[in-house]
Amino acid sequence: YQVTGILEDVPDNSHLDFDFLASFTSLQQLIGGYMFNNWHYPPMYTYAKIIDSIVKSHDTELAQIEKSNSKKRRKTKKTNKALKKTLWDEYSYEIKNLTNTRGDYLTKLVYRETGTTAYELIKKYKNGRSAFFWNSVLWSFGSTDLKNKFDAKEDWMLKLVVEEIEAGKITPYTRAQLIKEMKAREARDKARKKKNNKRN
Repeated sequence: YQVTGILEDVPDNSHLDFDFLASFTSLQQLIGGYMFNNWHYPPMYTYAKIIDSIVKSHDTELAQIEKSNSKKRRKTKKTNKALKKTLWDEYSYEIKNLTNTRGDYLTKLVYRETGTTAYELIKKYKNGRSAFFWNSVLWSFGSTDLKNKFDAKEDWMLKLVVEEIEAGKITPYTRAQLIKEMKAREARDKARKKKNNKRN
């Protein structure tokens, strides 16, 4: 590596304590991309893009219903209900296996992609009571806040990783890879519990 700068000693009252500084590009090379590819960001980026695609498609369908001349309310309700069933049939396993941390990143990335919080999406396609209920349940378990928003300054690391993905420097996981990973983690957890039960 090439040294590109030298700093004076940091004052004693500084909260910064480091031996060297490196760009994220250099850091990625130094540690083999582990930090970027094995954190929770790339997997959740995949789901955020899927959700964005679903939202756009569903909104187009709702817009077509709105242009029709009859039974708009009934058709909208039927369409939203069909979406709920499709999502549950297709993605229930993955939803149930989301960790709290990944849930946090997913809700932030959903906001980044759609411009709408997960809370508002549930409210829009279902109703406000459902959005409030599920957010309250998650909050009571110390889990994800469905009202999470993406903030480029606060979520600077997330921003950097997403930019690396969109620049083609990081390959995001495919959905098949994510499901395989979840099943492997599930199997490890079961094996660990079984081992602990034998010890007890």
